Amino acid sequence: MDELVELFHIQGCKGKGKLPCIDQIKSTFNDFCADRGYPYISFNVRPRVNSNDLEETTVYWATYAEEFISVYIRNGWAELDPIVRCVDPSSPLFMTLGSWAEARTLAVNQPMGESAWQKRKYVKDVEKIYAHAAKHNMRSGFFMAEEVGGQVASVSFATSRNTLPSEKTLKELRAAIFLVGCLVENTKACGECGRVNETGVQLTRKEQLCLRIVLDSPANSTIEQLAARSGRETSTFKRHLQNVRKKLGRKGERALSLAIYCEHRKLLPPLHVAPRKAPISKMIQHQ
Repeated sequence: MDELVELFHIQGCKGKGKLPCIDQIKSTFNDFCADRGYPYISFNVRPRVNSNDLEETTVYWATYAEEFISVYIRNGWAELDPIVRCVDPSSPLFMTLGSWAEARTLAVNQPMGESAWQKRKYVKDVEKIYAHAAKHNMRSGFFMAEEVGGQVASVSFATSRNTLPSEKTLKELRAAIFLVGCLVENTKACGECGRVNETGVQLTRKEQLCLRIVLDSPANSTIEQLAARSGRETSTFKRHLQNVRKKLGRKGERALSLAIYCEHRKLLPPLHVAPRKAPISKMIQHQ
């Protein structure tokens, strides 16, 4: 663990923030995983228990190929992905460690949908997700989830090899996930040095808050549940999302896919999370 602390001893933010910049944290963690044979990852920090705190946010980034992400978002696979279901604390499939193969088996055995036709379609969509991943050199992988305070940091690791990590690698990655989760949670005004809106589109504060609500909520949340959590009428919540779709030219896109697209394109503001009172070193000692 001491070696990891030294590895993630990142310099102060170059912007206004006084804590490490999240962009530096991302880069360091990405390199750390690639050195251990996993160049393709997605990292997600989300609340373990949903609340009405509008300042509570989700942190997400991925090193997948741009084409893979584009097709993934366009098809709305984020709401169907077995791995997303397995790392969601509110899901009955939630696991702290598992392989991509295990996630597929669990999802196929417990398909989403009410009717038999919907369940069959879901199974077909799962196969499409995995086939698309293999097309982009992600033939196997695994996922891990680590609780950090009141949040869960989860990572999906992918590789072109059909092998699983050694116990040593698992231990290193789990420690790194916890440490990065601590760093992210202790980062205030993160992303100010390097966060650039890649589309030129400007979203209003209300539109951004609605998108954050979508990102923070379980993938199977209804639009009524999302609106209730935001404290807005359902019609108002729908109107904000529809305005975002019009601005981006993404008519008819599902709410979760739209929110992930906006986060990936850096249309949402930097994360603002109040730092914990306990220093990171003390948090690590309890692990």
